Amino acid sequence: MSDMVDHWFIRLLKDGGSKTFLIRDDCRYSYSQLYENIIRLYGQIREKINKNAAVAIDGEYTFDAISMLFALYYNQNIVVPVIEDLTGNLNEKLVVSKVKYRITLEGNEPKIIEIEQDKNEPLYENLSLKNHPGLVLFSSGITGAPKAMVHDLTNLLDAYKNRPAKDINSIIFMNLDHIGGIDTLFRLLTIHGTITVPNQRDPFSICKLIEKYNVGVLPCTPTFLNLILMSGAYQHADLSSLEIVGYGAEKMSDTLLMRLKEIFPNVRFQQKFGTSETNAIKIVGHPEDNLYFKIVDPNVEFKIVDGELWLNSKNHILGYLNSDMDNFEGDWFRTGDLVSVKDKEYIRIIGRIKEQINVGGEKVNPNEIEEIILNLDFIEDCMVYGVKNLITGESVSVDIVIKEGYLTNDTKEKVRLFCSKNLPPYKRPAKISLVNRIEYTERFKKKRKID
Repeated sequence: MSDMVDHWFIRLLKDGGSKTFLIRDDCRYSYSQLYENIIRLYGQIREKINKNAAVAIDGEYTFDAISMLFALYYNQNIVVPVIEDLTGNLNEKLVVSKVKYRITLEGNEPKIIEIEQDKNEPLYENLSLKNHPGLVLFSSGITGAPKAMVHDLTNLLDAYKNRPAKDINSIIFMNLDHIGGIDTLFRLLTIHGTITVPNQRDPFSICKLIEKYNVGVLPCTPTFLNLILMSGAYQHADLSSLEIVGYGAEKMSDTLLMRLKEIFPNVRFQQKFGTSETNAIKIVGHPEDNLYFKIVDPNVEFKIVDGELWLNSKNHILGYLNSDMDNFEGDWFRTGDLVSVKDKEYIRIIGRIKEQINVGGEKVNPNEIEEIILNLDFIEDCMVYGVKNLITGESVSVDIVIKEGYLTNDTKEKVRLFCSKNLPPYKRPAKISLVNRIEYTERFKKKRKID
């Protein structure tokens, strides 16, 4: 216990005192309450849960879940945050991550369920040799089964040391089961910031939350920002407290960023970058073009190989529990992100390799076509994807959402004509579908169709 209370992070929480660290369900929790709750929960679990065992906890941002994350950190466990409502394959994740205990947090005493586990995990044993806790996160699984990634939790948390305190109130958008949520949590706690947690992640609820608690920072995805515009939610709340919008996790379009800046002229839009395998990476934007950024993280090297971004990070994962490391070349992680380069050192994410459409041997980037189509003033949103074609292998298709009041009998023809003027033949959509909305994942990224 004495080693725990002397640890830099625990001392930092104690120093936060009465300052609010969490707002949820109209309740406020202070840094001193977090400090005391971590110590209380650690005292309750340390004799009941073996060190270095994998432990599943609720991945939602509640006061007790955050406290338990750090109690398990100090018990040197491998933490597996899971969300039962969204996964659909929770039991499979518990099996893959070799969970030994599952904790539910109800009342003053955590309920600990022990699960039979007859196999050791080499990645966990490596953490045990260093006396380090771990963290298991699952990929979104959009293009296959979710990958279970093992992080060294000590290395992750230590990367946030010695940051100056800032009076920031930020909505936390991603949950504990996502690297973006972990990054936001660690970053805000280590600067004595305030975390505001939404109960519902829809545009109207988020905008009302910003108004109610004078939120200054909103981290989210371009897709969610587009939903805020499309729904008109920003017109039904006072968002004058908003100072910074951090966007990432997918490509931001020129058209969308331009619209956002017009509607929110006093807000700074900052691109964020990172991967589930490497955590968040420090970047700075191009002085003249917000869509380009430069990696300035001292813990990260990068290079571009055949248009793909490769990263070498000191904080990359130890490995996968259910997959080989074929996307690593030694310490170099092949991100799968396609990039363009500006002024030699600035890069822009332009798409994903897996999402490219192969039309008769020509590689087509869906984002490029979407950028073109979104220039039409009657288009609200669109999504481009490939479909099988007996002659060319694949052909281009697009789903289009039309702005209210703009639908006419020749809407599709207008889109075809515009594409014929602005795109070479192999990039032109062979099929145009009018839809009510674009599908997106629970993490608010486009759910791009793969045929």
